[in-house]
Amino acid sequence: MKTLYGAVIFLVVMLSSVTQAQQLFNPGDFTNRRLGLLNDASAVGWNPALLGIKDDFDMVVGTTLKPAFGLTGFYGAFMKVSNFSVGYVPKNDSISPQNIYLGFGFPIIGDYLWLGASMRNTELSFNGMRYGISGIYSLRPNLLLSAGLGTVNQDPSNKMTYDLSASYALLHWFTVRASTSYSPNDIFGGHATSTAVGGDIGRFENNLLVSYNYLPE
Repeated sequence: MKTLYGAVIFLVVMLSSVTQAQQLFNPGDFTNRRLGLLNDASAVGWNPALLGIKDDFDMVVGTTLKPAFGLTGFYGAFMKVSNFSVGYVPKNDSISPQNIYLGFGFPIIGDYLWLGASMRNTELSFNGMRYGISGIYSLRPNLLLSAGLGTVNQDPSNKMTYDLSASYALLHWFTVRASTSYSPNDIFGGHATSTAVGGDIGRFENNLLVSYNYLPE
């Protein structure tokens, strides 16, 4: 059997009209295909179990733009080597401290169950340590279920979130996804939950993907 190793580098550009950039610029914004892209370096900040599914190299670099397409000065970078990932979001101003991410994922049962753990450190301080754990279970070859909890999230303070997500490939070129997060501290723009549903359509042997996401108010 021939083993193929792939390397992917993505540049992500996000539009921002929110002054609270610290709550907006987080690893979860680096992808619109959670559980859809199985080799995602930014997963260290939102689902570290995903790091254990593939051991390929990946790098993601992102920045934000103002509505008029001017640079905001916020950026971040994530790199995955084997099943380990690191990330860095530098300090920009008084409301956006430096954040460093470290995490890993590993298989528990072959192609069926993966676990992962990650941490986020703010300003290299002990009080700035945040932790997260997650698991992914392949109920069927085309159906992934995931659950996680922790404080490695978009909120700057030490507040817990609980996450559930699923991805189902109805056809080899069509995948639907759904996810929801809950926090008793209403960290999602003043709401306790954040839910998203979406889908992917692949063309040219899935080398070209069109993704859609809907986030209910």
